[in-house]
Parts: sequence; structure tokens; C-alpha cells
Amino acid sequence: MSSNPTRFDLARPCRTCPFRVDGQPVLLGYERREEIASALAAQQTFLCHEGSEYTEDEDGEERVTGGPQCAGAVLTAGAPQLMRIYERFGGGLERPVVYPEPTDAVPWDDAEHWLEDMESLP
Repeated sequence: MSSNPTRFDLARPCRTCPFRVDGQPVLLGYERREEIASALAAQQTFLCHEGSEYTEDEDGEERVTGGPQCAGAVLTAGAPQLMRIYERFGGGLERPVVYPEPTDAVPWDDAEHWLEDMESLP
């Protein structure tokens, strides 16, 4: 296992990606969408919920311990800084960095536009 639990190898958004406009995207509350948009604007990673790995902490809470960078987030907000660093310098990743192919299923060009469009949701 790599020392970095994040992988950068998703070639396309999963079928329930919250950044998709087709299929069955996960519907998130406004506060969670706002948190995600802020994280993406700050160049933080956002893991794919479908491919993430979880463990239970000492309080019995489920915590994400690793998984792939969300392809929909990369298409919406660009590659986070960590992804670009690993692409340039390797960093001992088990799998090579993959940039997702553009798709009409993810039409936004930044997280702010995604958040604005999602405001019409509950």
C-alpha cells in the first residue's frame, strides 16, 4: 500500500457522481454542497464516494481512509494540487495518474457554477 491513500486513476465519473447531470447523481444537502465547493476551490482532494475505503474509528464512526479522486470533481474544478504534484514527481503511487475524459454528463467549468446550479435543489 502506498503512503498516500488517495488514488488518481478514475477515467470517468461514477454513475452516482454528484457532479453528473445524467444518470442518478447523489443528491446532497446545500451545506454539504457548499463544503465540497469550498474544498475544491482550495485545491483539496475530494474522493469518489462509490470507490472510497472506510474504517470504523474508536467512537464507532465510519471514516474514509482512502480511495480514488472523484473524476467529476476533476472535470468540474480541475485537478487538485496533490494530483498535479503526483503526476510530476510520481511519489510512489501504485497506479499512474489518469485525467478523466471530458463528458457532457459533467457540464460545469468550476465548483462555483456547480454550486449555483445546485441551489435550486433542497
